[in-house]
Parts: sequence; C-alpha cells; structure tokens
Amino acid sequence: MPPTSVVRAEALLYYSGFFLSKTNTDPNAFWKDVVRDEEERLTTFIKENGPFDDSIAAMKLAGDAKLFDKLHVAYAWLGAHRRNAMLGTSEESEAEAEADDEHGRKKSHAPEPYEKRLLEPWKIAAEYVGIARALGAEAHMILAPDRRDRYWDPGLLSEGQLDERLVEVRSPGDPDDRAIVVAPGWGLPFGVLPYWMAPSKGLLVTKEGGRDDVLRGTDPRLNVLETRASIALDDAGGARAAWTTTGAGQRGFREIRRLRVSSPENRKKALDDLCGASASLDVSKAEAPALDDVNAAYRLECEGHEAVPGAGEGREELAVRFDGAWIPDVPLFASPTRAFPIVFDYPWIDIASIEVVAPKGYAPSPSPTPVKIESAFGSYALSVTATDRGYEVHRAFAMVSATIKSEAYDALRKFLEQVRVTDRTAVVFRRAPAGPP
Repeated sequence: MPPTSVVRAEALLYYSGFFLSKTNTDPNAFWKDVVRDEEERLTTFIKENGPFDDSIAAMKLAGDAKLFDKLHVAYAWLGAHRRNAMLGTSEESEAEAEADDEHGRKKSHAPEPYEKRLLEPWKIAAEYVGIARALGAEAHMILAPDRRDRYWDPGLLSEGQLDERLVEVRSPGDPDDRAIVVAPGWGLPFGVLPYWMAPSKGLLVTKEGGRDDVLRGTDPRLNVLETRASIALDDAGGARAAWTTTGAGQRGFREIRRLRVSSPENRKKALDDLCGASASLDVSKAEAPALDDVNAAYRLECEGHEAVPGAGEGREELAVRFDGAWIPDVPLFASPTRAFPIVFDYPWIDIASIEVVAPKGYAPSPSPTPVKIESAFGSYALSVTATDRGYEVHRAFAMVSATIKSEAYDALRKFLEQVRVTDRTAVVFRRAPAGPP
C-alpha cells in the first residue's frame, strides 16, 4: 500500500527557526533555499575534486563516441571504481570500523585510496554530475524521497523528506522528455532507479532554481528474473532439483543488498531461505557466486531434495507438479476487500524453463494443453512439451502494473489465483511397457 503517512492522518509538530537550517516559513522560499544550498554544496564538491581529467582518461572513451554512449561508459566506470557505503558487505563495514580509533578517525596516517573508501551515495552522485558536465552534458542533482516512508510534501517544511540523490542528464538544449534520470553507484543499469525512489516526485536542482521532477518507474522488460531448473525423480521416492536464477534490473536487487549486509553466519541462513529451505525441501546447495561484485547481476544457485507423493511405490501412473522453490512466489491477497491501492515495488517479468526428468521405467504421457491468461495487470503463459527424457516446461509471468487502484482489487485477485492454480498443473508419467526378454 502507499506509505502510512499518506493513507493515515498524522500530526507533525516541528520548530521553525533555531532547530532548522532554513528559517523561512513560506514554502516557495523554503525550497528555494534548499535548492540554493544543494547547488552550492555540489559546486564546492566539483571545484575541490574536479576537473576529473584522470578519471575520464581512465575510461578510455572512443573519440567519436556519442555523448550518451560516453555517459553510459562513465556511469559503469564510476560504479566499478567507487564503493557505495549503503552496499558495503558486513566484512567491509567491519574492516572500516577496525581502521578507526575511538573518535572515528583513521588509525593509519596514510590516507586510504579514494576508490577503496566506502562513500556516502551523495558523493558518488556528485562526482557523476561533475564528470557528465565535463563530457559536455547538462547534469543536475535530484533530491528524492524514500517512497516507502512518505511522498514529498512541499507543504511540510522539512528537507529531511528528500534524503536520496539521483542525477538527471541530457544533451545541451534537449527538452525534458529527452532527459534520463540515473542512480550512480547503486549497481543498477543505466536509467534504472532503486525501487524505493521511483515512481515518485523529486526536486530538480539547477543554478537557475528548482522544480518538481517526476521520477518514473522501471519498464517491466528491464526487471526480469530467469530460472533454469532440472527435477529428477529417484528410486527413493523423492526428487532432486537443481536450479539457477539470474536477475536483471530490480529483480534480485533487494536480495543482493540483504545478503551483502548480513554477517557470514546470517548470510548462510538467508541463502537457504532464498533457495526455499523448509521441512519438505532439504537444501544441499545455496550460493550467490557474484555477491562480491556490486555491479554483477543477481545470481542464485540452488540444489535440494524433497519427497514426491507416490514416487518409489511402483504405481502405474505418477503425477508430478513442476512448481517449487524454483518458481518465484505469486503475490497472495487473502483479504476479500481492499481499502487502499496496491503498490508493488516495481513491475516485473518472471521466466522459467524447467526440465522434469522421467523416473526409471516411466515415460511421459501426452502433454497438458498450453495455457495463456491475459489481464489488465499482466499476463501468464504455460507450455509443457513431452520429450525423450520427460517434460520441458516453459513458464512466463508478467506484472506490468506497479500501482493498482482498490477498485480493481477483485479482478487482480482472480488473475493471481488463476496463475497459482495453473502453477499447480501436474505432468503425468506412466509405467513404460516392459521390453522384449
């Protein structure tokens, strides 16, 4: 649902004057002061750290490259050479803390190389503004809210509402619809914004002043989770499953952050949870091999074993469902009514390719009829093909709407229930006829 501060009444008591950095109680004047201070802070940073010639030279940009191609390269280079403190692993944070004395100062007199420091996100965004401007682009800082907590209310005279930083870039003179908003240092593709910042509304900061800026959500085609799984039935009455899940864009981003900040002990449990460890599924492998690389796509490798009803009993017919921990959870809304809009973090697409291997002595039956479901919220498609080894299952589930009005709640629940029911489709194996003696 929307942030609690939006859907419930609240009283905010605060002082103007001594306890605030801005003393003007007129909203227009207040936010004008915020913009001026932010631009002055940015200008000072660029002056002290610029002109960024060495960094730009290290990017090895092609001389004939177009401006936005250069901005793409600069974005990737900065992500690879600057460490966002909000994405630091627990080991990195612990090492950083051990290097400080009781007053928070570095114990060593030798300064740590800049590219190895854990930096606040603002500095990474400010450096990207400086580099983009040096490359010939128009670049500005955007102050954004954490929309999980609240939306930006200009009538509330508190700059603390806008505690996130993004960057808008465009070619000189381009109109607003040609500008692109990016999130330097967060390990996301160029133009993909962290889910807690968009869709929302932010404050664009320029030398000429500030203005509202709409922060658009991500195209679902950029948020794709792809799973490849193999399920093999054994003689002991169970199924051994192995699967690999990779994410693009926002898919897996939250999980990566959770894993990175967890202690090594808690990280192991978190990985088991992501692989679906439960009383029925014994997980033997749960790994995220690219965890050390902030810019790498989400990747999860799992193996496990679970019991299959009827397997190992010598039945003439054996029905096996293809769903399991390798299928991402489908949203479940248990309440029959809804008062507020549904707000997903972002729209997404899930794609799964699953091989169900026939147990020894069995052969696949005719394949189930393909299923395709279309709705205003997204789509679902399932196809099952019999092969020499068993079945090949292909599943595609897309949620293209990130915000859904409460009036559409019933229709949304019906669509998601159709998806869950179809996911419970079973493939059937029949005992193969005995061969010639």
